[in-house]
Amino acid sequence: MKYLELIRNRLCNTKGETITETLFAALLVTLAILAFSSMVILSGRIIIQNDEKFQQIYQNINAIEARSSHTTTTNVQIELSDPMSTITVPVTLYYTSDPDLTLYIKQ
Repeated sequence: MKYLELIRNRLCNTKGETITETLFAALLVTLAILAFSSMVILSGRIIIQNDEKFQQIYQNINAIEARSSHTTTTNVQIELSDPMSTITVPVTLYYTSDPDLTLYIKQ
């Protein structure tokens, strides 16, 4: 009961804010502004990094489509559902530094 009375008296108090309350409120506002500005700066960095990655991906895709990337000729073995039967197909392989971007063209 003692705490509820203190809270009620504090809420009903008409004397105004103390300097401690004012400084605490200013500190909270300052921390909120710092957190917000940090988020904005960090999101800007992430946007720039992602833009650079996308540009590299698009350049690799364009190089493969234009067939101006690294090239090698190899044979690809395809195993059918029967484990004893395989097919060997000669292909031209176009690739870039990204191992996920590869173009196989049958010769």
